[in-house]
Amino acid sequence: MATVVLMAVSGALLFNAPAADMKDDSSTSVSNQSDSPQKIQKEQAESSNAVRTDRHSQEVLQLSSTNSLEGRISKTPEVEQPSIASTSGVVLEDVATSRAEMTKEYDLVSKKLGAFNIGPWILPAAQKITEYKNSKNSNLNKWALEVGYDQNQTQFSYQVSESKEKYVHKNYLNRMRDGEFSLSAPQFHTALRYDINERWHASVGLGFAQTRISQNFNFRDSVPVSVAQGQEADAFGNYPIFGYIGLGQQVDYEGIQTVNMVSIPFNVGYNYPINRFWSVSAEGSARYNMISGTMGKTLNYHTLELMNADQKVYRNSLVTARFSAGLERKMSLKKSFGVRLNTQGSITPLFKQDAAVQNRGWSVGMSAYYYWKLF
Repeated sequence: MATVVLMAVSGALLFNAPAADMKDDSSTSVSNQSDSPQKIQKEQAESSNAVRTDRHSQEVLQLSSTNSLEGRISKTPEVEQPSIASTSGVVLEDVATSRAEMTKEYDLVSKKLGAFNIGPWILPAAQKITEYKNSKNSNLNKWALEVGYDQNQTQFSYQVSESKEKYVHKNYLNRMRDGEFSLSAPQFHTALRYDINERWHASVGLGFAQTRISQNFNFRDSVPVSVAQGQEADAFGNYPIFGYIGLGQQVDYEGIQTVNMVSIPFNVGYNYPINRFWSVSAEGSARYNMISGTMGKTLNYHTLELMNADQKVYRNSLVTARFSAGLERKMSLKKSFGVRLNTQGSITPLFKQDAAVQNRGWSVGMSAYYYWKLF
């Protein structure tokens, strides 16, 4: 035992170390030697994993607190560089280059998105489609069939020819003005219509027209005096009036005069669109009318006597003019309906040619029409 203590003191003096340390080292060495190699490797792996986890957590926290894209890239663990490379600037240049390439790629994408404008190609395509539809409609829908109905108030106007005033009784115009009253009369027509373009159209058709007036004559007037020798007779065989004597027979009559006509209208119309459904519509027409029948009486403008209103005093045909304006409603691509105010009058006098009085029928009223495309 004394020998062991002596050796310990000598070792301590020799290596300049305390005896307690020597004892601990020897115990540790003994314990290490007693541990197995598998246990040592497991402890080392667990220690390394803990260190790595702690380091990764610190790097993630540091990366999340960084705002700039460059800072995040430079502090991302996958691209973090050794201090020697960072000091030399080589790797920083690569990082800057990568960032520039990424920015350039984003710019290209944004430019592509910005350049994607529907105007340069979608608008011309829509225009072509519209033009195609319009051309298709214009090619297929030129012709239409139209039917119409007019309800008008009709009347006669009278005018004495300046060169034949002596053939007309002095009170004729007053008697006709006081004894005739307007009545309503219907008119029908059907026409074949052709669209010249989007706004103008023309049509020709066949119709029925009527003029009706109410008459109430109750008077007794003076008798005209005329001389036939050396004078020229008018269309009714009357001669110029030189004076008046006494009172003639009493005229007492109440009835309705009706003139029926078959008409052939030639129409030209114009439509001004307000929106896709409504448009302002106007139409002018000239009509050739053939008198198909008459009923009633009229006064002889020379003697103021009653006479039949027939083809002995009236013409066989008349030319009339008509103008109307109103609104048109497009019901579908091929069907439209419209209403107009109209006025019409006779260009040709109703009395026969060379008569001293020119009487013309006229009317004003409301008209409705409907037409549909044939093709």
